[in-house]
Amino acid sequence: MKRALLLLAIFSLFSGFIFATFTYVGQFNGIGSATEYKIMRQPSDVWVDGSTIYVTDSKNHELRLIDKVSFANLRRLGGARGDGANTFDSPNGVSVSATSVYVADTQNNKIKVLTKPDLSIDFQLGVTSTSQSVQGLASPSAAMEYKGLIYVADTNEDRVNIFNKSTKLHESMLGTATGPSFGDYSFNVVSDVWVDDSGLYVVDQYNNRVQKYSLSNFTYMGTFGSGYGGINLYAPTGICVSGDYVFVTDTGNNRLVVFQQDFKPIEVFGGQGNATIFSIHPGEFSMTARASMLQTQTTCA
Repeated sequence: MKRALLLLAIFSLFSGFIFATFTYVGQFNGIGSATEYKIMRQPSDVWVDGSTIYVTDSKNHELRLIDKVSFANLRRLGGARGDGANTFDSPNGVSVSATSVYVADTQNNKIKVLTKPDLSIDFQLGVTSTSQSVQGLASPSAAMEYKGLIYVADTNEDRVNIFNKSTKLHESMLGTATGPSFGDYSFNVVSDVWVDDSGLYVVDQYNNRVQKYSLSNFTYMGTFGSGYGGINLYAPTGICVSGDYVFVTDTGNNRLVVFQQDFKPIEVFGGQGNATIFSIHPGEFSMTARASMLQTQTTCA
C-alpha cells in the first residue's frame, strides 16, 4: 500500500456508543509539480488545527502544513536531514496548542517548540546525543502541552518526562531510568502520550497496553487493552482522547480500537481480513488513524 496520508472517515455517534457512519474523505500524498512539494516518504503523525493539517514526513525530514479542505500544500519546514533551527532528523510526533507547535525531532533527541504562526523556533528540549541525564531525551516520539506543562514520550528511555514551558526546566518523571520493565509505573518503549482533564495516557508499546494516571500525583488509574472486553493490544503506537472515548492505534493488530473511559472496548476498525475499512499496514497505521480521529465530530484536537 502506498505510504500516503488517508483521511479515512467521518464518524457519526448514535445511541449505544456505536460509530455507524464511515465515509471516505480523500487522500493526499504530496505529489505535484517540480516546483511544489515532493512525494511523502513515511509520514508518521498528523494533527489538525483549525483549517490546517500538520504532518511530520519522517524520511523527508520535514514538517508539512496542508489545507484541510483543498488538501493543497501550504508550507514545509525542513526537507533535508539536519539539526538547525529549521531542520529535523526523522521527525515523528506533532501536536499543536494555541500558541505553539511541538515536533518530536526523534533522531536529534529533541523536542522542537515552534511559535505560531510563523513557525520560528522558540526553544528546544533535550540534547544532541543519547543521554541518561534527567533532562536528556533518547529518540523522543511525541510531546503534548497541557496547562503550562510539556509531556514528552521519551521513547528509548522508557519514561515520560514533564517540563515547565515557562522555565524550560524539567519538573518530574513517570517511569524509571533503569531500562524497560513491566509494572504499574514502568514501561517498555513509550511511543505516545495524551493529556487532558481526565488524566495522563501513556502508550506502553512493547508491554502491549495503554496506562492511565491522574494528573495531581500520577496515581495509577488503570490499563487499556490487557484483555478486558476481549481486547488485547499488540504494540500500540498512538492515542487520541475525546471526552468519553479513547482511540488507540493497535498497530501490531492493524486496527483502531475505541475504548470508553471505564477501560471497556466498544468498537474496532480494521484488523486482518476485515473488509469494513481499507487494508492498513502497521507502519502506516498510527498516522492514518490519527487523521481519522481528528476528523470525528467529537474531535481530539
